[in-house]
Amino acid sequence: MRIYIFIIIAVLMLMTLILFLKFNIVIEYNRKRNKDYFVVYFLAFKGFILYKYKTSQKENSKNKASAGYSGIIDSIEKAKSSFEKGRGIVKIVLEYLKCRAIIKKLDLQVEFGTGNASHTGILTGIAWTALGIALSYIYGFIEIKEKSINVKPNFVEKKFNVDLYCIFRLRIVHIIIIVFMIRAYLAKSKAVSSNIKGSIAG
Repeated sequence: MRIYIFIIIAVLMLMTLILFLKFNIVIEYNRKRNKDYFVVYFLAFKGFILYKYKTSQKENSKNKASAGYSGIIDSIEKAKSSFEKGRGIVKIVLEYLKCRAIIKKLDLQVEFGTGNASHTGILTGIAWTALGIALSYIYGFIEIKEKSINVKPNFVEKKFNVDLYCIFRLRIVHIIIIVFMIRAYLAKSKAVSSNIKGSIAG
């Protein structure tokens, strides 16, 4: 009987240790020659890989058509609309992560061109403005130890290349709590939407 109690206590202690263990989340995103590559590492104990997820996708002809000026503007509008819809949960998550998470490194290199020098110049200004706003917003909640950001316009060729490398540091327990927060927020939003539709129908 004592052995079982000892085993249960040992397992509980181990689970508690794992939950409060600090680990790094490494995010890499690379887009070159119309191909996307995305990978996420969960690292602990100075480089030991706990979990790894990666995926790649080649851009189809339909997406290539949207690489021009009008297509990029449409993408920006869609991204803005998506952010507006998810702003509530984004703020909730960032507020929770305040003083709990650190961005150890943020490296973002972007090179793009629309094939039109004037359009490329306009989009370069928009890109720097958007990045400035996003970084200022994140700075208000999460400390960024090291960063390197560059937007390089290509006034000759039509291209869109991205290199992103980011390292977060936080505890496993915070990830679990954030997942529950997001699920609760989505469930609440769905319930509110259903009530509104029911009121309109009634």
